[in-house]
This record gives sequence, structure tokens and C-alpha cells, in this order.
Amino acid sequence: MATHKEFYKKVLSQVQERIISLGFRKRKHAFSLSVSEDVVGFLGLNQATGGRGPGVLEINPVVGVRNQRVERLVAELVGEPFDDLIPASAAANVGYLSPYSKYLPFIFTDGFPIDGPADQLVEAVRTYGLPFIHFNVPLHALVETMQSTRFAIQVVAVYRIPVALHLLGRNGEADSFVNNELVKLGPRTDPAAERFRTFANRFEALNRKPEAG
Repeated sequence: MATHKEFYKKVLSQVQERIISLGFRKRKHAFSLSVSEDVVGFLGLNQATGGRGPGVLEINPVVGVRNQRVERLVAELVGEPFDDLIPASAAANVGYLSPYSKYLPFIFTDGFPIDGPADQLVEAVRTYGLPFIHFNVPLHALVETMQSTRFAIQVVAVYRIPVALHLLGRNGEADSFVNNELVKLGPRTDPAAERFRTFANRFEALNRKPEAG
């Protein structure tokens, strides 16, 4: 097992070197890419070692994009600390960003060359991930992406969509979105439901104030 751990470390080291060559910066648990004053690209390398047998490492690259204006306002409205990288406003496995639109993992096997799958992984990020990040720099494009179930995690998007709409000056749409989500909650009183209600109350007050995008 120790030998396999060394192999996994070697794989990650080589993948990370290639990722950095694309302009990403290594952070604690992911990579960031500065693309504009308000927008940061995100890349996470999710790893699995238990599903394909000993000495096999599966890496699932998740590419995302964050609008920091949106994220700062969401953090303020939910009353939680602002994190400058996590979560992404919208994200997906790099395979879903490709024309094939399906999950795409990269498999590394101890005893076999690393370069092939490492190069393929980075090329997928370059070919499909970077265009996704740059496409979503304009806030109106990010709103459309967040409204797509393919590239949004529902528990993340329900907070970001109305905030982004507000920042674009589309307050009526933002208000309707929040009200619809409140209706969906029904009588729920679990922490997640109460968190959204708190957000909704604060957002309602904010949304009365016009703000240009």
C-alpha cells in the first residue's frame, strides 16, 4: 500500500505541474485562475482510489467559475464568512463541458506511464474548461449557466441566481425566483430551509434598492 501511496503522490505532482502551466494557482484544496476583477476560475481534482482495484487512481476534474461580487453578497446575506474560492458559482465535471456531455474521469494505474492520462486531463481542461470559465465572465451569461441544471448545484444556485439578477438590475425576476423557492420549501423547518428563509428576508430588503449591473 505504501508503494501505491507514492505512486498517487507522483501522479498528483505531475498533474499539478501541468495545471499550473495553464495559468492556475495552487490553493489549499483546489486551483484558482484569475480571469477578471470580479471573476475567478476554479479547478478541483476529485480523487478516488477504492473503486477500481489496488494501485489505481481515478481523478475527476471539476471546472467552475466564481463571480466574487455575487459570492460576497451571498455571504453577507446568509451571515457567513466569505471564502474567495469555494464554492464555485457554477461547476461541472470537465466531460460535461465537452461536446460529448458525459462524465469523464482520468485513470492512472501503478506500473503504467503517467504522462498519457496526465496530458489528456490537462488538455481536456484547456479545451473545454477554460472556454467555460471565460464564457461565464459576463454576469448575464453566468445567470443563464446557473439556471441550467447541467452546470449548477441546486443548493448553491438558489442563493446565487437571485443575487446575480439583483446585481443586473433585474429585481422583478429576482423577487419571483425567491418567492418560488419559498413556496417549494412548504412547511419545512430543517436548518437548510431556515437558512434560506433568513436569506430571503434579508434579500427582500436589499432587492428594494436598485443596483446597476
